[in-house]
Amino acid sequence: SAKAWLRLPDRARRGSEAILDAARSARARIIHVHHPVMAVRARRAARRLGAPLIWHVHEIGPMSAPYRVLGSIAARSCELVICTSQASRDMVRQLGAPEHRIRLIHNAADPCFFAPIAIDRDPWPPGPHIGQFAVLEPRKGHADLIRALAIASAALPTLRLWIVGETSFERHVEYKSALERLAQGLGVADRVIMLENSVYSVI
Repeated sequence: SAKAWLRLPDRARRGSEAILDAARSARARIIHVHHPVMAVRARRAARRLGAPLIWHVHEIGPMSAPYRVLGSIAARSCELVICTSQASRDMVRQLGAPEHRIRLIHNAADPCFFAPIAIDRDPWPPGPHIGQFAVLEPRKGHADLIRALAIASAALPTLRLWIVGETSFERHVEYKSALERLAQGLGVADRVIMLENSVYSVI
């Protein structure tokens, strides 16, 4: 909205001051951010403290107009741009990041993630099985998958949805409960399985 855009300069100023205060307090030698908004806000702290500014890029295109504007500033402001995929590397190249500042470092997986675990369910429930591995945040679209499950159930009555991930921030704690209520309301709660910390439960 127009009001939100008008608030951006003040929010950016306050965010920049907060980052500077936190970096000073921690005696930060490196400032590492995960979004262009934070990269832009952290530039002042990086300059004041003489600390390298690193942008860790997880997103890929297509880019929204605001992301493109902020990403272009971040790409030119950071001493290092770490990309988690070839697609994100291609994107930051489009944003103007100098090639010598770009590093491709794929996300690592803890070996224990692949270790077999005991599952106290026998026999294994019928499928087909579909799933999503992601933090529990509205932007990840878990609700859309639950709705799709309800629609597809007409043709596939034993279809099961596995949602694997944990809540990322306190403000999203209610999101998991909202997903459970959605599944209950659509009549598919017995076939939506939520996994957290390698422990699963049927809604």
